[in-house]
Amino acid sequence: MNRHLRTFLKKATAIVAMAAVAAGPVQAVAQETIWRETFDTAAGFTVSSGDFFSDGFGDYLGLTGGTPDFGTGSSPSGIPSFTGTTGSYLVGEDL
Repeated sequence: MNRHLRTFLKKATAIVAMAAVAAGPVQAVAQETIWRETFDTAAGFTVSSGDFFSDGFGDYLGLTGGTPDFGTGSSPSGIPSFTGTTGSYLVGEDL
């Protein structure tokens, strides 16, 4: 390797090292949540076609579990049973 190339590489290495020191430690960028909805209450969303509803059996959209909410309709009897759930959750069938 000739003398000029060796001098250039030494200077380039020194410049890169100084830039890294000047930049300081890398900091993590904070993540922001744009929208988070657990669907356990109707507080964070609206139903575009109107209120929750139920025909009392197999046509329904609402919250079930801890605090059922099917609007003015009665709670449907056709909701399948789910295991491992806690609290309320959004359900719908034949919308």
